Amino acid sequence: MLKGGDSVFYPFHGTGTIESKEYIREKEYLKIFFPYKNLHVFIPSQNENQNGLRPIISVEQLELVKQDFYENGVPLPSSVSERSKVLDIKMKSGTTLEICQILRDLLNFHTSEGRLSQQDKKIYKYAEEFLIGEIQAAKNISYDQALSDVKALVENRFKIDAPTFR
Repeated sequence: MLKGGDSVFYPFHGTGTIESKEYIREKEYLKIFFPYKNLHVFIPSQNENQNGLRPIISVEQLELVKQDFYENGVPLPSSVSERSKVLDIKMKSGTTLEICQILRDLLNFHTSEGRLSQQDKKIYKYAEEFLIGEIQAAKNISYDQALSDVKALVENRFKIDAPTFR
C-alpha cells in the first residue's frame, strides 16, 4: 500500500511523490506531485494498481533494465503511424523496462534508418525524461547525475553522443 512520501511512477506523468491522501466526496485519493511537469494529480487510491501507478524500482531492478538495453532490440515499423502505435503501447505500460526499450529501439531505428519523425522525437524525449526521473529516484541522485547515467548508457551502447531531440 502506497503512502505519503513514497516515490512513484505513473505512465502518463513520470516520476512523482505522494504528498498526501485526501478524501473528495467520500472517496480516497492520492495527491501526487510530478516535478518534471510541475503538476499535482489526484488518483483514486482503490485503483492504484489498475491505472499503472507503481513504486519506483530498486537499484537492482534498474541494473537488469540496463542490461536489457544492450540486447538487440525489436525492429520498429517503417510507417510513422504504425511505429507510433507500437511505442504508445510500450509507453502506456509504464514499466521501466519498456520505457528503456523505447529509447533503445528508437536509437536503433535512428542509426539504421536515419531520420526520426517529430512524433518519434517527442516519444523519445518523454521516455528519456521518465527514465531519468526513475533513475534519480531509485538511486537518490540529482537530475544531472541521472541524465549523465542515461547519456553514458546511450553512448556506450551505440557509440554515438546521446541525441538531443528538441
